[in-house]
Amino acid sequence: MIKVHLKRVSATSGEYELELSLDQDGLRVLSKQFEWLESGKDDHFHLMHSDWGQDDFDREKDSLKLSHIKVQVVEVKQ
Repeated sequence: MIKVHLKRVSATSGEYELELSLDQDGLRVLSKQFEWLESGKDDHFHLMHSDWGQDDFDREKDSLKLSHIKVQVVEVKQ
């Protein structure tokens, strides 16, 4: 299980906070996704709510509506 909670930190600043809550199965899913990125087989992965046709995560009841999470590896120039 992967559960997300997107909440506004401050009404005036426009800042948000994303919390991820995982059980052991959710932790395994994310670990495999990060291993895939680390292997270089791809540069990103997606997690989508059932609103977007997949059932990768649930939202907390009081969470702002979040339907898609994209995790991408970027090259950092030094």
